[in-house]
Amino acid sequence: MKIVYLTTSMTSSTFNELVAKAKNSPNPSNQNFHHNLIRAFAANYPIQVISITPINNYILNEKYIHFADEQEEYINYHYIPFKNTKWRRVFDLNRHLNAYLKELYKKENNILLVVDGMNVTLALNAQKFAHKYNLKTLGIISDNPKLISHVSNFRKKRMMKVMHGFDSYLCLNEELNNLANPNKKPHLIISGINNHSIEQTLNSKSPFFFFGGALYEKYGIKTLIHAFENIDTKANLYIAGHGPESSYVAYKAIKNRRIHFLGVISQNNMQIYENTAIACINPRPYNENFDRFCIPSKLIEYASSKSLVISTPHTILKKVFKSSIIWCNDDEESLSKALLHALKMSHEERQKKVFKANTLVERNYGLNTISHQIMLFVNSLY
Repeated sequence: MKIVYLTTSMTSSTFNELVAKAKNSPNPSNQNFHHNLIRAFAANYPIQVISITPINNYILNEKYIHFADEQEEYINYHYIPFKNTKWRRVFDLNRHLNAYLKELYKKENNILLVVDGMNVTLALNAQKFAHKYNLKTLGIISDNPKLISHVSNFRKKRMMKVMHGFDSYLCLNEELNNLANPNKKPHLIISGINNHSIEQTLNSKSPFFFFGGALYEKYGIKTLIHAFENIDTKANLYIAGHGPESSYVAYKAIKNRRIHFLGVISQNNMQIYENTAIACINPRPYNENFDRFCIPSKLIEYASSKSLVISTPHTILKKVFKSSIIWCNDDEESLSKALLHALKMSHEERQKKVFKANTLVERNYGLNTISHQIMLFVNSLY
């Protein structure tokens, strides 16, 4: 059996090329999650990745978008071309996507279509093609459409409707499965996947804390900055990412020489900063809906690094990581205390926490662990 994986994820090199060209930076968390998941499928099955360029507010200046097909390690990526105009882009994507699916089907008809269920274009085309050729679909559900920012209510309703049309599901948690899979079709819960591949560290003379991710106030970036400004330390705060609060972070970096704004950096460089920091920080405010439906993938990524992790609460991940992470409330005072606590810890205390977090990441979210779970689930479908 062959896996055909429909996604907006790209190889690392092409994604970096996309970021350099983009007016608005695409979501690196989505890229990383699917990029790692593709590797988990590829560990046991031949796989062909079909990718469409993530589009957000006419993300590229080019009128015609077409990245060359490529191979990353042993995985083939095919990029669907399209004309980047309001009226042609979806039409072109649909036409080219179906043509390539037919081409693959002629070569191998024992196919499982694995689909990013949050992308309406991919989901609809996969479901229609599967119905026509009697194939099975596996929908990847990574979010609750109602909680996605900057998406119209009409679009959210379409996403919800399309999510119900898969034959089986891979969801981040049971709440998402209940939302997307009301008919109780076969499902697998995978809360995250880690493929931390960089061991390198920075040759940094000054210690620093690190945050890398989407720069939204609702994710706690302002709370983090204010908490850091409240402590008396010679350590620095490095912030990487892109979002509505980019200008605020840049302003703070000008006003305070201990704060440094890196902008958008590659995943490799992200891991290098994560490995070198005193602690990587997840300041996301607690929200009941986010706690129910979302898994902060950055927290799993941080926990696989060589650094401490400071995080606000998350019910599922707190049960997994327990005392290996420095947990704190989502207010400035609690976060300031957590930063000071990390600074005062001895080298031995830090290393014990880091080792424990690394062990728990590998046990629960390591590539070998997840690929084995996927293999058992996929085989059960046939």
